[in-house]
Amino acid sequence: MIRWHNPCPKSRVRPEAPRALRVRATDTDTVWTVRLSPEPPSAVREEGPVPATPADCELSAPAETLYLTLWNRLPLTALTVTGDADLARLWRDHSSITWS
Repeated sequence: MIRWHNPCPKSRVRPEAPRALRVRATDTDTVWTVRLSPEPPSAVREEGPVPATPADCELSAPAETLYLTLWNRLPLTALTVTGDADLARLWRDHSSITWS
């Protein structure tokens, strides 16, 4: 099953060239692929072991670790990063939750 999700149009993650970032929870069959470009990002949730779409970078860990990392409760080093690590840093620097 594939479900498309509309992103926040105010997202600051806007690489010049189209890129794909995958987020995989290793303790479930759920995989998210986020398409990044000069336009607002879009995401697709795929169920199953092998996503149909390729990715430039993948962030993977158990769901709890992913959640905590994406909410800035754990460092990016808590995840397994494969592929283009610069894309993971771009995502972390421009889309993560910040606390004032």
